[in-house]
Amino acid sequence: MDRYRELLRLAAGTPSDVGLARTLSGRDSLTLNRQYTVAEIRPLCAKLLKLSEGLEYGTDYKFIDNVKPVRDKSLVATLEGLAFAELGALVSGQASDLHLSIPDILDPSRSLDVTYVGAKLKSGHKRVYAGVNVADYVEQLKLGTFSRLTLDDWRTTHAIKFAETGSADPDKHHKVRDCVVWEAVHNQVTYVLFGGEWFAIDDKFYVEIEKDFRRLIPSNVIVASTKATNEQKLLTELEKRPELLLMDKTKSNPTGAPTANIELCDFFSLDRQLIHLKDGHASSSISHLWNQGMVSSESFLRDEGFRRSALKNVRKRQKETNKAGFDVLLPTPAKRPSTSDFTVVYGIMRVPYKKTQKLDLPFFSKVSLRAAAQRLEDLGFNVEVHLIEMI
Repeated sequence: MDRYRELLRLAAGTPSDVGLARTLSGRDSLTLNRQYTVAEIRPLCAKLLKLSEGLEYGTDYKFIDNVKPVRDKSLVATLEGLAFAELGALVSGQASDLHLSIPDILDPSRSLDVTYVGAKLKSGHKRVYAGVNVADYVEQLKLGTFSRLTLDDWRTTHAIKFAETGSADPDKHHKVRDCVVWEAVHNQVTYVLFGGEWFAIDDKFYVEIEKDFRRLIPSNVIVASTKATNEQKLLTELEKRPELLLMDKTKSNPTGAPTANIELCDFFSLDRQLIHLKDGHASSSISHLWNQGMVSSESFLRDEGFRRSALKNVRKRQKETNKAGFDVLLPTPAKRPSTSDFTVVYGIMRVPYKKTQKLDLPFFSKVSLRAAAQRLEDLGFNVEVHLIEMI
């Protein structure tokens, strides 16, 4: 188990106490595989209750406490109320780091119109936006009657709809509540709302993840800020720079996988940077970015066929763009690269948080980044995260 990538959903196995059951399995409830008499049920329940309150699991599985889904309904209700109150603070003009992140991967090549719908929003006033931003949603709340909006209204009726630019028919939607990303401290415990669920975060684990994230941010980045409103516009902006070779939409295939269609990177630099870029306002697209960098880098290291295809694409792009000097930085296909010569760069476009004014990422994106970065570093690659401010 990778404790930075896995969240315990359920468990199954053979108990150390073989008298308890032959097998056990469960999530919020427990299934035991063994015959019991009616008279044995009461002492069994007492034993299970004692076991459920014990801490013996911490000997081998302490990492389970790093991130714990909140199951207590009364606590969830309290946290939901705090999130709704934070939204009210935004409507009243106060600063907040609550933001929206789509739990889905949107095709960056598509031009999508975004609208917000739901109870107590202004009737007939569906302004169209170019992307998802909590400031736009708050604008719509202000135009409506937020004072009459209830927590239940917000949870069940407010949604973000997406449609092809110019089309009146939305092709997908998400509840606003399921797109909220927010960290709250309640009774000295840090809780994170992410992907529609609440999680309690261990303090030491939180600090550990934050420290590891900050070490990956260099003092010099490929671009500190941009007026580009999406990923494709940023690619167009950076393509003009002579030290960067655009590799977007060039597909390379490992040996035996003729339809894999893996990009070496979005840009290859004269400093041997393998640059992967993403608009970071969708939580799933950020995790996709980590995986994209891992898959291409591992293929580059381990597969001769992939290196041959990548070199061919680099030479082709050099010729098309009238640039030079990039192909000689790659090893010959038959030779594995010296990974320490290459840096995997994750470039992420973000709007600064309102309250702290920091460029940052959702907590769970940092958790999944740590696993990806450690894997790449174990292979010898250098890893950097470049946060690009959208202005």
